[in-house]
Amino acid sequence: MSEARAGAKSAPELVLSGLTIVDEKGAPRIRLDTAESTPRVRLFDDKGATRAALGLAEGGPALSLYDDKGATRAGLLLAEGEPVLVFCGDKEALRAALGLVKGGPRLSLFDEAGARRAALGLVKGEPGLELYDDKGARRAALAVDKDGAVLSLFDQKGAWRTSLALLKGEPGLVLRDDQGVARASLALGKDGPALELYDEKGALRAALGVVKDGTALGLYDDQRVARAGLVLGKDGPALELYDEKGATRAALALAEGEPGLVLLDEKEAPLAVFGAAKLVAAPTGATEQTGPSSVTLFDRDGKVLWKAP
Repeated sequence: MSEARAGAKSAPELVLSGLTIVDEKGAPRIRLDTAESTPRVRLFDDKGATRAALGLAEGGPALSLYDDKGATRAGLLLAEGEPVLVFCGDKEALRAALGLVKGGPRLSLFDEAGARRAALGLVKGEPGLELYDDKGARRAALAVDKDGAVLSLFDQKGAWRTSLALLKGEPGLVLRDDQGVARASLALGKDGPALELYDEKGALRAALGVVKDGTALGLYDDQRVARAGLVLGKDGPALELYDEKGATRAALALAEGEPGLVLLDEKEAPLAVFGAAKLVAAPTGATEQTGPSSVTLFDRDGKVLWKAP
């Protein structure tokens, strides 16, 4: 036994730069060699065309499959440590790729020019679909997560322009400008539908909605402070104007068919009442309903200065 081991240790070592195995006709069928210091194994068909190759490159091992014309049609490799399976057309243009991207599976489809046109994958366990134009720009994306689904549309420059979503059971539509800033949104919430308009900085400037007791329109300044509100409720229409701090300074209403106008100070205390309105006396808190042809003026302390009739 010891003599056999000694003989094995002293056996000559076979060193080759390449090895070719031929068939019974002498045609090469298997070739083992190195190309630019990269080891590889190639398999040939009976006509001498390469049909498969296994090599080791800087990125890792790669297996390539070829058609009878020698064109690459499929490959399995490691890219940045992640496995990738690729399929090519008869002109060797990439047509499909299936791999892992940051730990999640991803399938990409390419056109005959090799441009990516579609991608389906999982990102952090959530599915997503993306569609691309012939220049490789993303034009549509569909994503689903625990809150719902979102469909996003992009322009030819890749800017986000439109999104349609169903989040937590409530649908919504958002329109964006060429900078990707939201300019309009339409949503259906638990209280009813609402339309909102935004300026070029994304600040809310107008909102129209159907609320529980009627319809409401709000107008906002560039600081996103409400400056005007129009409401149509069960008691009738009402228009309110607000100062830069959001305090009500004027209110015009038609309550039960009777018009009324109220002017208020910065603390929202009435200064003048024209027509029908419900007044709250200070400091007792007693209420009074004025008539449609009445005029009432107050001082800063809430005391009546003048009243007619």
